[in-house]
Amino acid sequence: MRNTILLDSTMRSVNMLSTLENAAKAAQNGTASYKEIMAAIQKAAGKTVATSKDTSEMTFDEYKDYIESRVNAMQMDDSRVNDTVSIEITDGGFRAMQKDPLYEQWVLDSIRSALVTQNRTASLTGGSYVMLKYGQTREDYRAESWGKEARHSLTQCP
Repeated sequence: MRNTILLDSTMRSVNMLSTLENAAKAAQNGTASYKEIMAAIQKAAGKTVATSKDTSEMTFDEYKDYIESRVNAMQMDDSRVNDTVSIEITDGGFRAMQKDPLYEQWVLDSIRSALVTQNRTASLTGGSYVMLKYGQTREDYRAESWGKEARHSLTQCP
């Protein structure tokens, strides 16, 4: 399973259509329950799907899927419509998040903050590339961004 979550408006649209198409096929074939179909529709609509399982009881892959669905459900500021955001979480980072709810909350809050912050230069640069990287500790966090049209501007945050 991959460790990178890619967010941009095109990918969100493609993922939404693909999820809805798969739900429709499952409904036609009778291979999915009503609950599974509704969960797929909610996921496509950007709603966090409620889970009855505690994160400490999830397998590692289930936990990674859970975090990815939470990130995909996050809203982006309208000025970021042309941004491409890459969020990389190492396996160690996922394990630390699964063990420590405070660290998990810090990572999710950090991602949410980056997504809702207004991109004031979007009209000048055609959007930005944003890379967020998380490891096992807060000290492992790195963020980089640069304008899509401005090839030499790079902002790094420790």
